[in-house]
Amino acid sequence: MQDDYKRYPPWRRGRPEQVSKWAKETLDGYYALNDEEIFWRDLQPFLLKRGYKLRPRLTPGWTPSWLGTDIRPMFCEDHWMSFLPWVVDARLADDTVVAIKWIPDAEHTVHELEIMRFLSSDELRKDPRNRAVPLLDTFAHPTNPHGVFIVIPWLGSLHDFSVKFVNELVDFMLQTFDGVAFLHEHGVAHRDCTGPNIMIDFKTLYPPSIRWHPQRPGYNDDTTQYIDPCRRWRGNARYYIIDFGISSRFEGPGPHLVTGTFGRDQGPPELSDHVPYDLFKIDVFILANFFLDRYVSVSPSMPFLSGCRQTHRGSEIF
Repeated sequence: MQDDYKRYPPWRRGRPEQVSKWAKETLDGYYALNDEEIFWRDLQPFLLKRGYKLRPRLTPGWTPSWLGTDIRPMFCEDHWMSFLPWVVDARLADDTVVAIKWIPDAEHTVHELEIMRFLSSDELRKDPRNRAVPLLDTFAHPTNPHGVFIVIPWLGSLHDFSVKFVNELVDFMLQTFDGVAFLHEHGVAHRDCTGPNIMIDFKTLYPPSIRWHPQRPGYNDDTTQYIDPCRRWRGNARYYIIDFGISSRFEGPGPHLVTGTFGRDQGPPELSDHVPYDLFKIDVFILANFFLDRYVSVSPSMPFLSGCRQTHRGSEIF
């Protein structure tokens, strides 16, 4: 690594005084694992036996790769932390990257696994409108019975893979609308279908030969090279709805009314801890809010959508 000047040219290296500073920062814990990373590090041997390989940073006894070199820590793969709470990336034997999520027992997560299993059934997965993230695996914690692990595909944030063109936005909207309509047809109300809970399968935007880094979007696996993704329409981008932690599933004709003020979007006027409201209408409201606030209100290139804004804000959308 120290002698690899092709991957680590001089501009990725530091002067002796900088190298000493980085070494001191490392020993002082500046690059140490955070609490969530320690949780996963302690589980690394268990996960490896199940076929899930964590990054070197999360291996017991990890020594930062930049120590003993003059390479800047930020250009080393193991410098990049895992920031998502209770979610970690892992590689399978075939090099596929997946997300492992710990779901602790809690009042608002009691139905998450049940709903995900339902939406990932063979019959429902046949429907191309099913935009619920697939459930790949589930297993228990080796010592803690108060929760469960689930495994899903590793997806990309809309913040990291932004929509840039009208045709991309239209495709994104249609896939998401179809996905929420599919949930509703099968009695599932998401309750939080906005922002971070809508993600893109960005792998189709890169050549199959690219081995990318899960914690540094757009970069290869050793974080030494940025790779421009292809246009979404060329890559046949697919979008998925994740996190069914506060979702509800109903059977029968309804009406299906609930109480509670969970969720990122607190804008719906119906939200109440005491007065029952229709969750399916809440889904429509917050999804419309997401597109209006994230795209329509900030982009002059979306005039075909601007007429929806006043109607929605006037609470006439239902």
